[in-house]
Amino acid sequence: MITPTALVARRSAATPDRSVVRVEERSLTYHDLDTGSQAIGTWLLQRGIGSGGRVATMFANSPEAILTWLGIERAGAVEIPINIALRGRLLAEQLEASKPDLVLAQPEFTPTLEAAATAAGLGPAIERVEPDLAAISLSGSLEPATDDTAIAMILFTSGTTGRSKGVMLPHRSTMRLARGIVDNVGLGADDVLFTTFPLFHIAARFVSVVAAMLCDGEVVIHRRFSASGFWHTCRAEGVTAIHYLGTLPMMLYNQRAAAVDRDHSVRVAYGAGLPPAVAEDFEKRFGLTSHELYGSTEQGMVAINRDDARRTGSCGRPVSDVDLEIHNESDHPVETGDWGEIVVRPRAAHLFFAGYDGMPEATLASWGNLWFHTGDLGRVDTDGFLFFGGRIKEAIRRRGENISAWEVERAISGFGDIADVAAVGVPSQIGEEEVLVAIVAKEPIDWAALVDHCAAELPSYAVPRYFRQLDVLPRTSTDRVEKYKLVADGVTADTWDRTSVQEGAPRR
Repeated sequence: MITPTALVARRSAATPDRSVVRVEERSLTYHDLDTGSQAIGTWLLQRGIGSGGRVATMFANSPEAILTWLGIERAGAVEIPINIALRGRLLAEQLEASKPDLVLAQPEFTPTLEAAATAAGLGPAIERVEPDLAAISLSGSLEPATDDTAIAMILFTSGTTGRSKGVMLPHRSTMRLARGIVDNVGLGADDVLFTTFPLFHIAARFVSVVAAMLCDGEVVIHRRFSASGFWHTCRAEGVTAIHYLGTLPMMLYNQRAAAVDRDHSVRVAYGAGLPPAVAEDFEKRFGLTSHELYGSTEQGMVAINRDDARRTGSCGRPVSDVDLEIHNESDHPVETGDWGEIVVRPRAAHLFFAGYDGMPEATLASWGNLWFHTGDLGRVDTDGFLFFGGRIKEAIRRRGENISAWEVERAISGFGDIADVAAVGVPSQIGEEEVLVAIVAKEPIDWAALVDHCAAELPSYAVPRYFRQLDVLPRTSTDRVEKYKLVADGVTADTWDRTSVQEGAPRR
């Protein structure tokens, strides 16, 4: 397979003035991407960062984010994209774990990075990336990356059962994801893709940006999602294909029906999170075809509904370059139609992730019995369609983000006189989940102060919405918290909801 910078170089040689990316009211041609990445790559090499070097990045969606990503690749270095919502201890831990030689960030994020690095006693150089970095002019040329088995980036997971893990991704695995979208959704040169998802996640980069490059189309990137303005934006930008994830479909579906619902050029939508109960009505209302799929950062795309093989409510059939089975607790295949853990393996080398950075034991554990164990519940029907049943591991899914219950609990345990805490996911009215925490403490808790503490310790999407104070948490005979009981209780009468508190109202 080809690498992103090799693809950019090829397109630039053939159609240098063709626009490929529109972001922040700026259009980038293949020539822009080619020369800009060469300049940034050369600058990195002059800093002594080349093959195998590590560069952490912290960018909101912007031209600089894309050019820096391609420049790092051009230098042969490994990028470590960091979630811009991270701060404090979580940010310091990712820096400490990934050990970057250099950190590049937009000016608005450098104070946060510097504070986290100082607190952790780390010493990577932190460079502010001004908008004119993409325009630096250096002599000479720099060839694109060509080894598609080399590690391109390290993306951190949400840490569903412990600390976040750095997923090492070779070029071949990320390009496989992009190619899978193009081929299975049926994207072509006339398509304009649209995303508002962040470029520090795998989805926006490869199912939108690189997918647009592969089909020789164009991609429109916005920083923020607006449910009320979504279809107006699609019409104005000439969008034909949209990527959805998490709660985005329901946010659109819950808007009041209007003429604008079909006043656009969008023909296809693809992603994960379209509820089966509204899938058919969603397609009819908005005049498009949806392609629900299943995958993860580690394995890329595993299954997808295609035009020639679709089943409402399913994630489609497995793609041709993977094997998929459903296993029981003893790691043996279950009977067709029975629920169990989804396990997957590739049919060729370097198609999946190359392991968890610095965590060989975790890597080995994830590949038990030579299958990658996803921690997800699923079943496969008699026609081979995969149905997703939720996460077995302790993860909470909120607005497209996986939240580590372990990290939420750890953050709260550092507040006041907390004796015990458990974080769980409870159903959200807009789909997926909200975070509820049950807490044991000797004294009544100042919920507002606790929310402020959480906001300082956690990404904004991980700050709990619901809080309960209990005398004791339900536990098993082996002292494990019975979280299923907390989930079953749900939002009780004594639960404090931080979103319902109005200015000046009493706090419970």
